[in-house]
Amino acid sequence: MNILIAIHKYFPFGGLQCDMLRFAQHAADCNHQVTIATTQWDAPTPPQNINVTIIPKRGFANHAKLKNFAGDVQKLIPNFDKTITFVRIPGFDWYFAGDDCYATQFPLKHSKFILKFHPRYKTFINLEEQIFNPDSKTSIFIVAQHQQKDFISAYNTQPQRFHLLPPGMNPNCIRPDENLAQERRNSARRQLDIPQDAIVAITVGANLKLKGADRVIQAINTLNQERATSKLHLLLVGKLPADLQQLAAQSHEIHALGLRQDIPDLLLAADIMLHPARQEAAGSVLIEAIASGIPVICSDVCGFKDHVLSTSNLVTSEPFSQEQFVQLTRTALDNLPQFTQTTRNYATKNDFNARSDQMLKLMADGQ
Repeated sequence: MNILIAIHKYFPFGGLQCDMLRFAQHAADCNHQVTIATTQWDAPTPPQNINVTIIPKRGFANHAKLKNFAGDVQKLIPNFDKTITFVRIPGFDWYFAGDDCYATQFPLKHSKFILKFHPRYKTFINLEEQIFNPDSKTSIFIVAQHQQKDFISAYNTQPQRFHLLPPGMNPNCIRPDENLAQERRNSARRQLDIPQDAIVAITVGANLKLKGADRVIQAINTLNQERATSKLHLLLVGKLPADLQQLAAQSHEIHALGLRQDIPDLLLAADIMLHPARQEAAGSVLIEAIASGIPVICSDVCGFKDHVLSTSNLVTSEPFSQEQFVQLTRTALDNLPQFTQTTRNYATKNDFNARSDQMLKLMADGQ
């Protein structure tokens, strides 16, 4: 097949961007022709079997740039056998729903007046509506079951157009044999100047505030006040706003690492992932932590929370309670060997690398 993939911007640390590139690489490895259309490629050039077409940006505001990109990339559709978009653009064969329904989420944050008259939100909602309305022919990949319910409620989309995908992840996060895992763990800790016997938590996200890093910092500080020795260490991997950078800098046990490429080694260096996100349609990083063999605590908003429930049952309720989060973390640390073993048992019984193959098969079958 000759496949067109659309994504508004590509940068190497975004979850949606990683999902897109994994699919593109899998399709190319299966001898399909792959073209990625985007306005921005902030990364090394992909392998030669993937073509990147840069569409010039037009417009000043982000919503105007997206609307213009949609119009420009739609002109390419007739040149391809199959098309898939990872951003809300109507007219494609497939849409990958990497985040939640705007029509459901926006009213929780903005007034009806703003949603009706502000051009930013009008544009986003309009593009979404064109994909999900009953007259659209676009099939939809979803990453969590609640997405289907929300989109149907908002737009009366036909249920048969939805296809629930298994989790996706970076395959390099799969835990290696134990000798190599310990070697990489020890090496990462030496580089970070963290004692080999310390308990280390990790939080990962391109936008750490959205992933609840402030909640994590507060919890670590609370728990360390209870510990006379053997302080907990925290790895913060991703972008931190200035206020959280200042907060993190107040503790020697909190390591703000910025955006990193070595996530697999950092997961091996950690003992537990803390992910009390404010918004998370899926959460591939949760699956990557489980695959690497460390237990996870997450918030109820995370689309992949069922996998956390299956491994540890360490999921906070909504509305979020900092007190409950601290208590769950305390419970996890008190029973860390048990939760770690349960997590590793679960990881060995599940295949977390089937997503791209399933997507490709459905597209080839014309579903």
